Amino acid sequence: MRPSFGDMPAPFRLVSALFAVTAALTIFIGIRADHQGQWLPSVPDSIDQIWTAIDMPIDHLTLARLGHPRALGRQYGNLFQEHVGVNVIAAASIDAFHEPTICMAGYGYSLTAQKYIPLFGPDKPIRAMILRSDTTGQRILLYYWVQDQFGKTTTQSSFRAYQEYGYRLRHGLNATINGRQSCIVRVYTAIRPADLLGRQARRNLDTVSHALYEALRRDNGIGVNPSREEMIP
Repeated sequence: MRPSFGDMPAPFRLVSALFAVTAALTIFIGIRADHQGQWLPSVPDSIDQIWTAIDMPIDHLTLARLGHPRALGRQYGNLFQEHVGVNVIAAASIDAFHEPTICMAGYGYSLTAQKYIPLFGPDKPIRAMILRSDTTGQRILLYYWVQDQFGKTTTQSSFRAYQEYGYRLRHGLNATINGRQSCIVRVYTAIRPADLLGRQARRNLDTVSHALYEALRRDNGIGVNPSREEMIP
């Protein structure tokens, strides 16, 4: 008769149990990782019957730097010839979390101002940045946030945070243990010369950003419309 689990000496029972737990956890994490980066929600074709979108795909070089994630690019325009660009990027890996100021530096733009705004509520911040062209002086207003399937938003505070192992580990744990997927959102527009304080540019970004946030919250891929109480901190 084959010996049962209970007949094993205590040390062997502990080792066997640890092997079983490790194997189960490996399978679980593997399944979670396979699904990471699959959530790419739809975005509105129009907003408030004022803004109409056209496809504006992200270029291949940028996608390569981001690890070839699933992504979409749109440009919203209105009758006043104002335009707002939108990038939504599935967070398939830490490569997708590329610091936006570093990306813009490659196009000749430098960060001149930065502020954190609770645009979608007191616990839902975004990062607002003004960047200026080093050659033409043109200013860009950029909103940046990371939104998960539960409607929670976070920001990256600096390039140093992008480099920190702890940030990568937290992202990995959220993806594999909690199964929470995220999208990286960038919304941007040129600040016109007559808009000295950028107020009109901010109004435009606020309108488009609110519509995007709600679209992602509804199309969350988990079949629920989470309330504030259901959000995981």
